[in-house]
Amino acid sequence: MRCAECNHDFTDGSQCGACKKTYDFNCAGISEANYRKMKRLSWRCAACSRGSSSPVAKKGEPVTLEAIMERLNGLTAQLTALPALVEDVKSVKQELQDVRSSCSFMSSQLDDFVGKLKLVDERVQALEATKVELASTKEQLLIIQRNLQARDQWSRANNVEIKGVPMRKSENLFQLVGAIGAHVKCSIPVTQINYVSRLPTFNSNEKSILVSFVNRYAKEDFVAAARSVKTIQARDIGFADSNNRIYVNDHLSSTQKKLLNDSKNIAKNKGYQFVWVKFAKIHVRKNDTSPVYVINSASDLNKLT
Repeated sequence: MRCAECNHDFTDGSQCGACKKTYDFNCAGISEANYRKMKRLSWRCAACSRGSSSPVAKKGEPVTLEAIMERLNGLTAQLTALPALVEDVKSVKQELQDVRSSCSFMSSQLDDFVGKLKLVDERVQALEATKVELASTKEQLLIIQRNLQARDQWSRANNVEIKGVPMRKSENLFQLVGAIGAHVKCSIPVTQINYVSRLPTFNSNEKSILVSFVNRYAKEDFVAAARSVKTIQARDIGFADSNNRIYVNDHLSSTQKKLLNDSKNIAKNKGYQFVWVKFAKIHVRKNDTSPVYVINSASDLNKLT
């Protein structure tokens, strides 16, 4: 079929009951559902509805009852679509009301979200302030920790730790220390010793000898004399049946001992030839011509390249 209005082909549409012309539903201005509700012969196209094909008599002609009835029937047929249109308007109105309610709900949700976001932002700002304060506190604690470690090491400034001396029952530690002093040619009067005792060694059954000197300078002289001797063995001080090597070192705190052990491991891995302790300070040197580094903390190990 071809539409009398747009002249396009179509498969389904409406037919005017007066002029018998066919239109697609779009050009006819009527929905398919409404057209189906009407009797086929009762629908009129726009031209016929305006009276161009109206059976009502022209001017000067007598008006017949049949013409009036047919005209009324045409108007009635057009009004049959009104209830459906009213229902469509009601449906659209309800949908608009639903959209309005949805918008109101979303608006309230958005306001709630904005409020929560503001609260989160305030908390984040508070956390940022706490983070700064925490970093400052951490730095202060680190300084306090370093000061405590320094004081701990300073309290051992007059002490010497001697390792490798075999243990005997009823031993006289003063005599053993004196024998070491005699071997390294450094006389140690008993009056220069505050106390002497055995000290447990970590992860070992042996115990080192801890000597606390009254005078720090006497202690430094003893350590220097012991280090000037290339090797001290237990048989050098009366232990004929022992080949233990004896080491005379500064008495390091547990923190410094761990740092010394770490320094030795890293220095070995990076090709450093010398690691030693002087005045309770850890020193490292790569070779005879390279600079000397003093290791005060674990962060200083990053200097070793």
